[in-house]
Amino acid sequence: MTKQVQPLPGVRGRGDLRKGTAGGDQLGLREAVRAHERAATAPGPERDDEALYLDQWGTSLRLSARRLDDAAEAHRAVGLHERAVALTGDGSPDLPLRRGNLAAALRLHAELAGDRASLERSVEVHEQVRRTVGEESPYTAAVLTNRAAARRASARRTGQRAPLDEAIGTLRRAVRATAPDAPERAGRLSELGHALADRGQVGDASEAVRAYREGCRLAGRPTRRPRRPRTPTRRQAPPRGRSCASNKDPLIIPRGVHFQKALVCSRRLVPHGDHTPAGAAYLACELHQSGAGVFAVLMDFPAQQDQLVQALSLVDDEDLALRVWSGLRFLARHARGRAAAGGHAAVRASIWPVSYDNPAGLVQLWSLGGSPTPLGRQLVITRPVATGTFAPDDLAEDGTPLVAATSVLTPGLIQYFGFSETLQIDSDGVIRTRYWMSQRYGTRVQQWVDEAGVKTTNDVFD
Repeated sequence: MTKQVQPLPGVRGRGDLRKGTAGGDQLGLREAVRAHERAATAPGPERDDEALYLDQWGTSLRLSARRLDDAAEAHRAVGLHERAVALTGDGSPDLPLRRGNLAAALRLHAELAGDRASLERSVEVHEQVRRTVGEESPYTAAVLTNRAAARRASARRTGQRAPLDEAIGTLRRAVRATAPDAPERAGRLSELGHALADRGQVGDASEAVRAYREGCRLAGRPTRRPRRPRTPTRRQAPPRGRSCASNKDPLIIPRGVHFQKALVCSRRLVPHGDHTPAGAAYLACELHQSGAGVFAVLMDFPAQQDQLVQALSLVDDEDLALRVWSGLRFLARHARGRAAAGGHAAVRASIWPVSYDNPAGLVQLWSLGGSPTPLGRQLVITRPVATGTFAPDDLAEDGTPLVAATSVLTPGLIQYFGFSETLQIDSDGVIRTRYWMSQRYGTRVQQWVDEAGVKTTNDVFD
């Protein structure tokens, strides 16, 4: 006699889940969460059924937490997936899938809550999944890719290189384990290219270019210069309930970088250009209630990356001047406008990361697409730092004092490279128009100068 298991009431969450994830329907996601909760908490489920419904409930909670950036909901999803794994037998074919869902929930909780323990636990669970499926399983490549994602997240959070090295090795194995004609191969090659670009060792740039090109070929897209990971491709509307700093280009000469979200912390606001502050790769800042602050922006070098055959960060002199110039104004406006701070403030500017394994060189571009011209006599293997003391009231408005303050800090950074001073700005706060390339910044710098009433000169630096 075969025992028939009656379907639990309210199990219609899969349709709502598909509707919520594919169509961006938050109401559908909430309906899915409620339906799976009713199914998992209904009286009298069999052991296997309970694990199934707990896993589905956790999945819907995890997707909802991702949409809402809700760390508490992600934590609940982790608990549900833990229970589902505990109820699943060691020999069950569903065990790898449920462990994979648990690892995904742990990684999401680590991103939203900044919990390092959850991140390390997700790596451990991914390793358990890999051991469970074995090397010959058709799911091996997917498992390795997920494990590499967890290690990359760990490297971003801790700043250590060992997790990134491990992620790159794991992604190489994932690519080898993927069939040449598999549709997933392009995405895994792209992930490998991003990880190599993050590390930047000797030879990584050329391998990253090869990975990007093969991925583009497999995806049917034209090959083009690979961009740095996580660079925004479109302007996004600011999320509801977030700071007005979101969705705003903070550079004086706009370059298409924007704050996407803002995290409210104790006595400070953390706008950033990604889903989480830890993952922000191109723009982030921290604005304290006292008026203090930190501003960080990516130095985006525009030359063809095919030329970068070694792990060398190229610092463009125009980009450096623009970013110091913009950072001073941005932080001064915060200190004066939000915190009503007065007096003088100590300011420090720095270029990071710079190390023995990732040296930096100073260059200048004379035309778009042209080869960069080295400036100075040396590469830098220690972090350049420049300091100064300024009044926020002088820097918050466009004008000569802001340019003069920039001319104090940028030479302090450039002199680390063996070059004497900034070409674009002189020590009196005068703009040297000859050294702003017209194809990039020249026209807009001239517009800013006309509006701000700043002096200019056509003199050539001697």
